Amino acid sequence: MQKILVLILILWFNPAVFGQRNKVFTNSDFLSVPADSVYHLNLSKNKLSSIPEQVFLFKNLISLDLSKNKITSIPVTIGELQQLEKLNLSENRLTNFPAYLCQMVGLKELKIAENKLGSLPDCIQYLTNLVELDLFQTFLGDLPVNFSLLTQLERLDLRGINFSAGFQDKWKEKLDKTKIEFDSPCNCLEKN
Repeated sequence: MQKILVLILILWFNPAVFGQRNKVFTNSDFLSVPADSVYHLNLSKNKLSSIPEQVFLFKNLISLDLSKNKITSIPVTIGELQQLEKLNLSENRLTNFPAYLCQMVGLKELKIAENKLGSLPDCIQYLTNLVELDLFQTFLGDLPVNFSLLTQLERLDLRGINFSAGFQDKWKEKLDKTKIEFDSPCNCLEKN
């Protein structure tokens, strides 16, 4: 029993194993380590037009930052990253919310700000572990009816989108435990 405990302690405190659990890999440095030892990957500001295929080899990824690139679509293979808790797709060139992101039920933080989405799919209701959702300047016209099922949501950023006072009041009531950030209400027509 003591030998097993010593082995666990050696593995746990081994800098080669433990140190990488907290390391954020960037650019090409993630290519030089075993795929199962990459937990955090930051590929922001790389002018990427698509997500490198190698990213999907990192099955232990907890956080993935792809912000400030030129990505126009997200491949369905992103669903293979089942350990992913934080995903940042902000400031890309997405025009549609990828519906298969709704299958990533472990997501706790999703940042998809400053993309020209227009709408969210109804399936977003399945992201029940979502704590933070950043939709800043996404050109949304409305929120799906079942959006209120996101009961774990603590923070929702809807700034940079013109919503009427009635719309804002309705969603503040439906998501009464969520801190919702809106801009000042517009004098626009009420959404049904």
